[in-house]
Amino acid sequence: MEQRIQKLDTLSTGDDVVAAFSVGPAEELLRATIMGYCLSLQALWEKQIRGYLESCARELKADHRAEQKSRTETWDDLNRLFEQVRGVPLSAFDESRRLNLLQLLGNVCRHGSGSSLQRLAVEHPELWPTG
Repeated sequence: MEQRIQKLDTLSTGDDVVAAFSVGPAEELLRATIMGYCLSLQALWEKQIRGYLESCARELKADHRAEQKSRTETWDDLNRLFEQVRGVPLSAFDESRRLNLLQLLGNVCRHGSGSSLQRLAVEHPELWPTG
């Protein structure tokens, strides 16, 4: 990935006029590749946490609605369900900030601008270059 980014830099700053025409499509391909990777990671994580909560609810003989909710709830509701079923909030885990970031990134990749993008900008200003 880093090699492709370096190649884009070389193409965009070089003297070859023809090469400059390949920069736009190459940047779009890189953007689409990164988005696809992000979506794949986020979908795998979400599927795993939902499956984990479903099996926990079943094994712990929690309220039968908890098992169903693990399949259908929004991410914020899933955080609450985790605490209800396991007795500890997801925020107690070191990786919770990264998981929330991954969820927001997945939503932005899927839906574009909207509330998730606004929330991402507020909660993770480090993702926007200053200048």
